[in-house]
Amino acid sequence: MKRVRLGRIYGHALTFAAALDEVAELVARGNGGYVVTPNVDHVVQAEHSEELRAAYEGASLSLVDGQPLIWLAKLMGEPFPENASEAERRWTSSQRLPPEARVLEEPQTGGR
Repeated sequence: MKRVRLGRIYGHALTFAAALDEVAELVARGNGGYVVTPNVDHVVQAEHSEELRAAYEGASLSLVDGQPLIWLAKLMGEPFPENASEAERRWTSSQRLPPEARVLEEPQTGGR
């Protein structure tokens, strides 16, 4: 999977449909894993947080969350194929993922 560097973390350059396929494969393999959703706040925090950078390095999948990062990647010449909204993610995930895929709420970091 192609990774796009966003400061000291990264996002995978996948369509959302391809990302769901990747999650389904993780579930089928039974090895566990987790998905992170980088946003502008994470990019800024990762500059000074080794713990946040480690969490991103350990993630099975990193799906960009937010139009500013989509624009940044495009300006860098490494565009993401799309940006799915939070509501679309939850609806599509609930429809396509196998029942054994447990979707947890994202912890809030920073913004209000």
